[in-house]
Amino acid sequence: MNISELSKLLNVQLERLYSILKCYGYDTTDLDKCEVDKELVSCLEEYVNYYPEREGINTVNCNRVLDNLYVHNEFPKKTTIDKIFRLLSITVCIKGKSETVIDLSSPFNRVNDESQDQFSLLIGLNGVGKSTTLRELIDFFVDFYKYYEAYFKDSAKQNRIKKTNEKYLQVTGVSFLSNSQIYEIKRSSESKFFVNGSSELPHGFPFPNIVASCFGISDKFPIKNVLSSSSRANKYDVPFYTYVGARASSNIFSVANTLFQMLDTILNLEKTSTILRLKKVLQFIGYDARLTLRFKVKQLDNIIDKADFLKYIQSSNNEKLNGRRQWYVNKFLSKATREQTLLYKTYMKVSQDVNVKKRFYSKDITFNEKSISSIRNEIKNLYQLRQLALISNVECVMYKNGESISCNDISSGEFDLLCIIAGALSASESGKTLVLIDEPEISQHPNWQMQIIDLLNDTLKDSECHFLIATHSHFLVSDLPKYKSSVTYLHNDGQDRLVADRIIGDTYGWSAEEVLLKVFKLSTTRNIYLAELVGKLLDRIAKNDINLEEVGTKIKFLSDVLGNMSDVDPMKKIISTIVNTYENENGNTIG
Repeated sequence: MNISELSKLLNVQLERLYSILKCYGYDTTDLDKCEVDKELVSCLEEYVNYYPEREGINTVNCNRVLDNLYVHNEFPKKTTIDKIFRLLSITVCIKGKSETVIDLSSPFNRVNDESQDQFSLLIGLNGVGKSTTLRELIDFFVDFYKYYEAYFKDSAKQNRIKKTNEKYLQVTGVSFLSNSQIYEIKRSSESKFFVNGSSELPHGFPFPNIVASCFGISDKFPIKNVLSSSSRANKYDVPFYTYVGARASSNIFSVANTLFQMLDTILNLEKTSTILRLKKVLQFIGYDARLTLRFKVKQLDNIIDKADFLKYIQSSNNEKLNGRRQWYVNKFLSKATREQTLLYKTYMKVSQDVNVKKRFYSKDITFNEKSISSIRNEIKNLYQLRQLALISNVECVMYKNGESISCNDISSGEFDLLCIIAGALSASESGKTLVLIDEPEISQHPNWQMQIIDLLNDTLKDSECHFLIATHSHFLVSDLPKYKSSVTYLHNDGQDRLVADRIIGDTYGWSAEEVLLKVFKLSTTRNIYLAELVGKLLDRIAKNDINLEEVGTKIKFLSDVLGNMSDVDPMKKIISTIVNTYENENGNTIG
């Protein structure tokens, strides 16, 4: 069915239909040649006249909801919109002047399973601001949270909130879908916040959980450091933020400490079935589904009962302790009596079972339902004992085909992938979650890069989460799941303005050459897609089968690609000739 016929059938204006079909990857330049498949026609018949207000949904942008979210009739079971969390857009400001909206809404949330997750990729040249955007997104929500708390608890404090220092790139607005409602948050130049255009903030605002993960040397994500007396360091002590990275426990990197913290986080999840998903990740990277923790136990003299144990902890709480350790001690002393008792019993058990000669204690962890159920509380208490400096020198042993391997000997790619998936898994039971991942392809073989998205999708497909990933990997682009993903190409226009170009259509299954050309605008010397594009363009010009506007669009694309082409590429001279001829005949330079 062509567009004109579909417009009459649905009783929808052509302009509106154009925008919908364009999001779906259809070429709408020729009304007669553009054929819409039957599957989409039936889909649109059901949803094209949907209006959120009929369902009692308060939204400031009905068209966006219809165009990007509500066509999902392929779910095997009825999926309600209140079970979906989506980050729809990010507004960034460069040097306090020009603003750019990064549109992350996915065209038509049609999927072939019951998954609720969503993937958005940010790509672009180094230095364009991908990682900074992720970092500033965290700052935006944290700043809004502080403002929100002051709004309801201390209006005087709200008026004293300082204007944020001007940054080269700053997030000034965010919109997201949560609990069947779209929320649009804007920050003014005076650091005041507005929700859906109003300065009156709603009660019970649904702050999304945020998990940030990066294992690169230039990690920009803030650590949730509640252990320093510095107010600046405490900024990220908010209930919805979690950092998962190489600096997870401090600014000093430690594989064993990071894995220990990861275990503590994962084993605190409510469902054993969720915890056991880590087994699949271990098997994927080639390891057995078991770990062993080894650590040195501090032997305390004259500890006869719990009272002696508490007296020791209290006596250690003095000015000689650093801010980190002092915070842990105070946290323990504030716990309920039952929790203090459990920790005391755990300490007594490990101190009695310790290898007297080597003063080391070992704890085996097997990822099966019986083992997890029996040890999860013990691991939690062991981690607290480490925080209190009662255990130290932590080692983590992994196994491959039964052979033990120190965690310090596993490859950086194996370690990074395990922690990235585990970090995302830690958010799987938190409800509506935004997972920020910066360059997950670091240290990964191309074969693993091609499967990162699949692993994340499989691990969290029944979780209400949105993955926002900054990447340079074309393998991640070609592995994005259909109908629930988006790719945005960020670049600078040379005048301190950020440009966010949305890649139209699904990229799933694209070849490396196709992704490099169509997404990264980088040609290889044997790129058949570029040659085909040039050939079809020249053929249509010769047949007078193309209008001037479309010619200009295609020439602009070729001009962008030209700058990335090698001088030895035979296509470069051909494209250069086409671009120069077009510019000369039209009397202007493409830019």
